Amino acid sequence: MPLSVLRLISSSKIIIKAILVMAVFFALSFLWHRLFYIQLATDSYRGDSFRPTMYDSWAPFYLWRMPWKALNGWICLFALITSVLLAVYYERIAAWRWVVLVPCMLWLVFSILFAASDHPDRISGAYAHYLTFTNDLAYFSSPSDMWYRYVLNQPKLDVHGQHYPPGYLFLLMLFGVKIFRIITYLAGLLTIVLTWKLTSELYDRKTATAASFFIALVPGFLIYPTIDPVALAACCAVGGFYCLHRLTRQNSFLFTLLFSLCSFVFLLFTFVASLWALFGVIFFWLSRENVRWPVFLKQLTLASVVLLGLFAALYLITGFNMYECFIGSLHRSKAINTFNVFDTLPRFLLRFSQTFFGVIISCLPLFIFSAFTGSKWWKSLGLTLLIAFLNGNIFGETERVLVFLFPFAAIATAFYLTKNNFITGAALGFSLAFSAFFEVLFHHFA
Repeated sequence: MPLSVLRLISSSKIIIKAILVMAVFFALSFLWHRLFYIQLATDSYRGDSFRPTMYDSWAPFYLWRMPWKALNGWICLFALITSVLLAVYYERIAAWRWVVLVPCMLWLVFSILFAASDHPDRISGAYAHYLTFTNDLAYFSSPSDMWYRYVLNQPKLDVHGQHYPPGYLFLLMLFGVKIFRIITYLAGLLTIVLTWKLTSELYDRKTATAASFFIALVPGFLIYPTIDPVALAACCAVGGFYCLHRLTRQNSFLFTLLFSLCSFVFLLFTFVASLWALFGVIFFWLSRENVRWPVFLKQLTLASVVLLGLFAALYLITGFNMYECFIGSLHRSKAINTFNVFDTLPRFLLRFSQTFFGVIISCLPLFIFSAFTGSKWWKSLGLTLLIAFLNGNIFGETERVLVFLFPFAAIATAFYLTKNNFITGAALGFSLAFSAFFEVLFHHFA
């Protein structure tokens, strides 16, 4: 019997524990919601004009039981077979020179399959959040008109356009829906490659391979890029961190410029830069012994100047004011989601439970296996929820907003797995199987 099979059998106890943890978590999360649902059903509050959570019987983690189709069964079977093969032959696969292409292929195939189990338009059309951005095109006559009148027209836009910067809308107007969807797929693939590259330079090839597989197979990253262009932000986030890592080691104007460009584009996609900056501080605290501080601070200062210069140039050329867009988005975000987010303690707790369960479900395999390998997983969980709260994402959508942080969770999990000699293939197989079960049976997105 192959050694890999024997090692897989020896890890069966941990896999069984993982399944039990998953089942208990689902039971507790559903019970948690039902308790709040009963309380809110007797409440006369009607202030939530965006998503009346109390009327959604599957909140706070937004699960809709979907009609079973034959395609769903074939997808689950294919995912299960792939999970077993991955668990058994992972070590052989990891030895390949171009191994990073394997998680890229798996992510692309299963992302498309998961989307197909829902609706054909979710693969390449104007679907879900892509549709809301497409609807906003009617308010602008050209890309230049969009930049010039975006802040003025923002209150008229659909729900996402009202509190988003114009980066996604600009690309959609420039390329059209079909090509824009292709760009988001390419961004997802590049995110996996950059995760591998960053991890290989931080640790070693073994950890990098595990990290690239984890980000490719984690539920959130398999699901959300086909309903929202968030893969573009994730790509910029990982790319920016890679440039920062290189700047801690060398004096390079090229990586200084690339970091400024990544930051610039990232901020045109999302306003959650505070989380990215916070993770940057944590990153450099952990690697502070290897940082050449005089060189790094000089390059970081230069990068900040370049970043400000890019926004100034954007304003002078197009008339788009990033500051006014940000302030307006804050006001509209609060108005869209609720008249008063702190209206009652139960109502606030319900919203925060959405953040809690959404983040954990989207990354559940990562948290489970980090815990089983002896890492301080509760610290990572606490930090994730804390920065989500501080960033204002307490409206139950944090799991989608924070997709750009999933690669870093994958890197941490891969590090702990390889450090403790856990059978990585078994963990990856479980992650893929869980993702398939979760998406095909309950379309989870918000």
